[in-house]
Amino acid sequence: LKYLSVSFNQLTSLPENIGNLSSLTSLNLHDNQLTSLPESICNIYPNLTTVFFHGNQICGTLPSCLTADDIGEQNCP
Repeated sequence: LKYLSVSFNQLTSLPENIGNLSSLTSLNLHDNQLTSLPESICNIYPNLTTVFFHGNQICGTLPSCLTADDIGEQNCP
């Protein structure tokens, strides 16, 4: 799997095993209802050439490989 686009699907979480998708180069998660991201995303983040996290509710602690700039604008209360 190289491309995963699950935007606009009302997802509230991602499985920890998303970090096993070592061939992934494009990840689109924008405009869901995610409140956090699993630490395992750091396993694949360096391989991603396209990634969109904006439009979720990721307002707490981020995985160690990400900054607020990386995740873009969130819908935080």
